Parts: sequence; structure tokens; C-alpha cells
Amino acid sequence: MSNKKVNSLHAVIAVLLLRAACLACGCGAIEHACQGYKSAALVFTGTLMNLEPRGASLVPNRPGSYSQRIEFKVDESFKGPSQGTTFIVTFEHHASSCGTSAPEFVIGNRYLVWAFSYGEGEPLIDDCTPTRNLADAAQLISELRELRSGGGPTYVFGNAYRDHDVPVVLTPQDLEPAPLAETKIIVASHDHSYGAISDDKGYYIVPVEADGIYSVRADIPNAVQTGGIAGEFGVVAHECINASLSVRQMFPIRGRILDDHGVPLRGVSVDLLSAHTLQGLVHTITDIEGRYEFSPSDPGQYIVAVNWDNAPAADSPFATTFYPGVRNLQSATVFETNQAPIELADLHLLRASQCSALFLLEDRDGKPVQGASVMLKYFPEQYWHPVETAGSDGRVSVKVYGPGPIVVVASRQPGMDDDIRSEEKTIRLCPSATIQLRMTKTVHAE
Repeated sequence: MSNKKVNSLHAVIAVLLLRAACLACGCGAIEHACQGYKSAALVFTGTLMNLEPRGASLVPNRPGSYSQRIEFKVDESFKGPSQGTTFIVTFEHHASSCGTSAPEFVIGNRYLVWAFSYGEGEPLIDDCTPTRNLADAAQLISELRELRSGGGPTYVFGNAYRDHDVPVVLTPQDLEPAPLAETKIIVASHDHSYGAISDDKGYYIVPVEADGIYSVRADIPNAVQTGGIAGEFGVVAHECINASLSVRQMFPIRGRILDDHGVPLRGVSVDLLSAHTLQGLVHTITDIEGRYEFSPSDPGQYIVAVNWDNAPAADSPFATTFYPGVRNLQSATVFETNQAPIELADLHLLRASQCSALFLLEDRDGKPVQGASVMLKYFPEQYWHPVETAGSDGRVSVKVYGPGPIVVVASRQPGMDDDIRSEEKTIRLCPSATIQLRMTKTVHAE
């Protein structure tokens, strides 16, 4: 096989994989024929004359996938083959839980066929094809006839997405694009402006009456575009322009942190928590003037927390504190973001009281365990913080910061998936007696 053919085959495989990865379960519907007309190699109505047996997929190592050559007799051509000729296209199916939007192909049935070029092979129909049964294609056929004659409307279309904050702990849903639904999308030039409301999937389509240089934006306050079509683009009569975009809406929350003498505190850890889940959404540290600022990307209810997921330490000896300067969640102020920035009053931090607590770490038989760790947290919703490691006698002194209560646990293998731990204990600041922690249970670490 020649290098040229090998490179062509590699190109076919790369494009198919890319389409499969990008489209996943989200094959975009064609709202108007012009959306796919320009990129299609062939568009015609035809009668299915012959189906060859299914063969191996063009993409290797795809169990359940196949390709199949299909012969059509062209009834009406919009792009490509002449009326009355026969033409063969390849249907490429990739097995997945997403299914396919392609119709069932039956000899003798009539279809509106859209096929796309991949390399030097036959034009392809894939799972995301706009090909459909002729009975379901009346509107598209009417639009295709306009396009074939050089007429038809001009459209700017696309999908609008909301770029949102990614939580510290990811779920698969956090990585999925969030549609910017029910939002006005404006397509404008220097002389003309058009608008449309996106649907529940963020899709919009705007008819444009004049050629020119346009830009697109979402009509929402405090928003910046973070992806999709950038800058200005040209619009030509009777064509469709895909102008998808993603935007991040800003809901600023600003404040300043001072010590008990009114001196700005630099480098203090500040988190913005969801008021409903206490999940950390945005993290920052204070600047040289003690200032911090968050710009969450979604409206909602939030809590500002200092040292939320950082145990107090020598360089930041402050217990977890919530705005406006309280130590318990029930007294924390819940902020409802709206369009205007939220300017917070200064938050004054008091240095946490501190002392040492003595621990004895033992195995299930009561023998001291060298190298095991004490972990602590100040709120049940926080992560565990390994702080000190036991010596050969199983004893370890840990500096704790008040006020309490403080939850402690002994861990043999901090950070490992399967860990051996003690039961959790809740202590008050500066306990007088040694605290015994016996590691008796295996847990799957969070």
C-alpha cells in the first residue's frame, strides 16, 4: 500500500475517532438544511437498491462496530451525483450506549441522504448523520431546493454553554458542558443586531438579513467569553455560520481580613463554600493588603470560610472561621449572589489558643505502633489532616488549636485507599490525660 493511501486511511480513522469523542451522546440536530449543506460531500434523495454484508469497522479495536456499503439510485440531487445515477456510500456504525440517529436502512425504501468525505474513500454516513427517511424530510428538502438555487436564508447558529467553577472533588457531571439555557444570544454587526433565545440545551439559531462582519455574545451581565468562536466573523448570504460559545458569568464577592489589632493579614487561606453542601468551590489567599476576591460562575448561596481545609499552623495560627467572624456554621452569614458585587466588611481574626495533646497509638492487640499518624479535623465536613507521626513507643505529641471540639483519629496508612484506623474521638482543647487510639478497623479512605 502506498504511503499516500496509508496516510489517507490514518486521516479517516482520526476523523472518525474525533467525531465519536466529540459528539459522544450529543449528536447535534440540524435545525435548517444550511447547517450541514456546506460541509457535506453529497446530499440527495434516493432509493436504496442494495445492502452489502456488514464488514469490519474502519476504526480498529471497536467491538460491535461495523461498516456497510449501501447503493442508492439518486432521485433528486442537491449536491454531488446526478439524478438517475447510482451511488455507493459507506455507513460506519460505532457500538456505544448512545445509539444512533441513523434510520434503519431497508432495500426499496427512500431516503434523504447526507454523506461526508473522509480521506480518499467513499463518502460516509455515520451515527450522527442527518440522513433520514424521506417521509420525515419534507422541510429539509424544501430548504435544500432553496440552497441549490442559490437562495435561502442566512443563519448564525450554535450552542451556548456556561463555563462554571469545577469543585475540588470532581464528579463525572462536573466535567459535562452546562448549557446556557433560556438566554438571549445577540448577533450584531456595526449596522445590524439580531437576537434569539437559546433552548433548554443552549442551542440558538438567528436569521441574519445582511452580509457583514458580526460578533456573538450572551446577553447576561458580568459575563466574559471563555471559549468557542473568537472575535468577529464574516457572514455571507445564503450560508450558515456555526458560532458556538461558552461564557463565564461573574458574581464578585470581595472582602479583607485583619488581625485583632487591625493589621492586614497576608497569605491567609480563604474558601467560598456552597451553603447547601459545604463543598469548596473557589479558593484564594489574601494579598499584601489582606484583600481577597471570589468570582463564582453560578448564582447561588455561599459561605466565606477562613482556613476551611487547612489545619491551623505556625504560619497561619487561626482556627476555621466563617464570615462575619464566627466559629460555628449556624452563625455564618449566607450570601445570595445577584448581579451586583458583594462588598463585605472587614473580618477580624483572633489567633487560636493552642496547646499540646499527648496520644498513644496502638494496634488491635494493644501494642504501640511506630510510624502511625494522628489525623484531625475541626468540622465533620472537612478533610482529615495528618499532623504528627508516632515514635517507637507509639506516643506522639500534637499541637492543637482551639476552641474545640476537635475530631481525631489514628491512621496507619494516611493517603492509601485501604487504611487501618481507630475509632474517631472528639476532644476538647488541652486534655490533661493521654488519649489512647487503638487501630482496629480497615476502612476505604475518602
